Amino acid sequence: YALVLVAVGVLLRLVARREGWRTAADIILGFGLIFYGMLVMAQALAPLRESREIAGLLFFFRESPWLALLLASLVTAIIQSSGAVIGILISFSLQYTGPDLLTMALPLVLGANLGTCITAFLGALGGRREGYRVALVQLLMKLAGALLAMGAGRPLVRATMALTGSDPARQIANLHTFFN
Repeated sequence: YALVLVAVGVLLRLVARREGWRTAADIILGFGLIFYGMLVMAQALAPLRESREIAGLLFFFRESPWLALLLASLVTAIIQSSGAVIGILISFSLQYTGPDLLTMALPLVLGANLGTCITAFLGALGGRREGYRVALVQLLMKLAGALLAMGAGRPLVRATMALTGSDPARQIANLHTFFN
């Protein structure tokens, strides 16, 4: 349905005369492009699902959760999109459906949330001191939340699994939502 949303958004944007309808068209178009982008990303990463190296990397992250948190933060900071990192993680999770999937995914989800703080710092460049303060407070709040979530990992994972069911994509998406 992503391309349907894109088409509806474009058509509505072309025929709309009122500002409210143009805004609605932009929102519909935006959602369509986000979903289409995630679809393209999932298709591009599909060959990696069969990769033993990727499976090995996920298992390595299970043994090194703090390294996983740091790596996910850096990757997210570079691409400036936690949604893209979560989408990649969901794409990889479709290959693996073991009982400890969420335990492996937790530090990656938390790292993706931490990495998005770079956007606030980039937005504050060349601005006033208050902008840096807001960015720093956001980083500190996300870091405190990530540290708490890492400490309470098992209960958070169990609660997510109890509320979500057995679909790995939904589990990871809901874990991301619950943390936020």
